[in-house]
Amino acid sequence: MAAADVYALVVPSVARALTLNKAYRAIVQEQDYIFGRDAMPEPPDNVYTHIDNATAPTLPEEFVYDWDSRLDWSRPSQRR
Repeated sequence: MAAADVYALVVPSVARALTLNKAYRAIVQEQDYIFGRDAMPEPPDNVYTHIDNATAPTLPEEFVYDWDSRLDWSRPSQRR
């Protein structure tokens, strides 16, 4: 099926738009953004449902850094 213009490629059908609106309304009503703010009426195909930390591949050792960027608020400031 050839599209006449870009609009036909990027805009969802009326049925799909209504389904997305319904899914987003449910997210907003619950104020539950644990899975993000994108309305997904069905689970995505290319996302893991569970990751086992014991068997998941990790980065090579040369790309693992042991540092912490959080500020240490426990000590009083030396500036006055």
